[in-house]
Amino acid sequence: MNPMGRNLSIDMHGDDVMQLHSELRRLGYNLPEEELRQAYFGPGTRQAVLAFQRAHSLPETGIVDARTAAALTEAVAALGARPAPPAPAPSTAPGAPLAPGNIAEPEPAVPTQPLPASVHPTAPSGPSQPAPGSSAPSKSAWWAGLL
Repeated sequence: MNPMGRNLSIDMHGDDVMQLHSELRRLGYNLPEEELRQAYFGPGTRQAVLAFQRAHSLPETGIVDARTAAALTEAVAALGARPAPPAPAPSTAPGAPLAPGNIAEPEPAVPTQPLPASVHPTAPSGPSQPAPGSSAPSKSAWWAGLL
């Protein structure tokens, strides 16, 4: 990474920041989608830079100076020619945006509210045969109807 003779820090925009984002993502750091889209050095980028600096025993300033830029270049070169991972899909979960590095909880796969008895009848506890004179389905027929 070559920041063209300047330090990169919070509230900066531009091609240098876009390159920084690319290198941080290749190294596995999560960045906010909004900062990626705007090539913006925001709080999420600063957190990733701090984490990188910590992991590489650099002074934890949150600023990409010449020393941090050189360490980024070296770390990316050590990866070889692997491309950057795709940008994460924007969260569709309701509520506040996620903090960098957090993962949204998946939606439940099954209903969390009990179903009414008319929709979810109790399966017979005896044999799989309907009671004499009854047209109730057998357990296996009842389960097959759910599939």
